[in-house]
Amino acid sequence: MCESLDFVINNGERLSSRLYTLSFISPFHLMSFEQKSELSGQSVQFSESFMHYAYECNQFHKDFPFFWTNKNVFFLAEEDAGLLIQLFEKIMYEYTCSSLFSDNIIRDYLHIFLLEAKRIIGAKSGVVDSSSDYALLQQFFSLINQSNPIIRSVEHAAGILCVTQAQLWLIVKKLTGQTPSAIINQRVILEAQSLLLNSDLTISEIGFHLNFREKSHFTRFFKNLTGFSPLAYSRQLDSKNR
Repeated sequence: MCESLDFVINNGERLSSRLYTLSFISPFHLMSFEQKSELSGQSVQFSESFMHYAYECNQFHKDFPFFWTNKNVFFLAEEDAGLLIQLFEKIMYEYTCSSLFSDNIIRDYLHIFLLEAKRIIGAKSGVVDSSSDYALLQQFFSLINQSNPIIRSVEHAAGILCVTQAQLWLIVKKLTGQTPSAIINQRVILEAQSLLLNSDLTISEIGFHLNFREKSHFTRFFKNLTGFSPLAYSRQLDSKNR
């Protein structure tokens, strides 16, 4: 990938892609993107069930923590990237020819790709919890990402998931390093930024849509997390798009 994309991940850190950027994105990541120029690169998309057909679910989560943590973007040396590109090309060949055993071969190549990537970046196992804890974390992220209207409080999320706020806090913090409230706030910010960029709603209407009773409450919340007021953020977007 070339220097053509800015992106923000769960913890609010802003990064810019450059040559040989490797990123891993799963439903556990709340990300926003800003394309600066024409993109060039490759991507592989697969479902959990595709890999779990040949790989034990719990072990997969433990072996490849970059799918479940904020450390999911890496900048590679050219020689390291070359090996992963070769594996990607083998995956694409099997995908396009779709012959006998292609699915199994793709799984094997994909597994090798992930292992090589882990070796290159030196990732250590980060998820070392029981399947029940992981299942709750998965449910929490699905709830936060898919709820409409958007969920604004840990108490609300815990009630829907039928756990206490303390249980949810401990498990989410242990597995991600973030608190549930921080993840919820980042989800709200991403939704607000998307609406400011892609809708004709006023700032007051966006705040109301996100369950803020007053425009001032929404403005304060937005500025505390981004450093900009919604109006300043919108003007900044307008100036970049001219």
